[in-house]
Amino acid sequence: MRGVDIDDRQLRDDLMTMLIAGHETTAAVLTWAVFLLSQNPEKIRKAQAEIDAVLGQGPPTYESMKNLEYIRLIVVEVLRLYPHHLCSSDALSNQKPYLEDTKVKKKVIKFQKGLISSSL
Repeated sequence: MRGVDIDDRQLRDDLMTMLIAGHETTAAVLTWAVFLLSQNPEKIRKAQAEIDAVLGQGPPTYESMKNLEYIRLIVVEVLRLYPHHLCSSDALSNQKPYLEDTKVKKKVIKFQKGLISSSL
């Protein structure tokens, strides 16, 4: 069954939304991942070791990408700590600084200047 036809302008607008939204989200995840990893060299080494072990010298494949479990956990943690909609300049400008650390499931999450910082 076919939906309602759309005009060229609507199609262009929808495509631009998908392209821009996907680009910004990917860039934000990678930026926060690099930022968090840069604060913990041990985690960088662990991520690099997994990449070396899983990918070796060959090109990545769809199947090999499924085996990058630690990298997947890094991405999930970044998305948890820094959801994209909360990282926009409007959201950050309205954010109030947190005054104390918070303990969640035996893990202390440190709050500094309104942003969550955590080791992966």
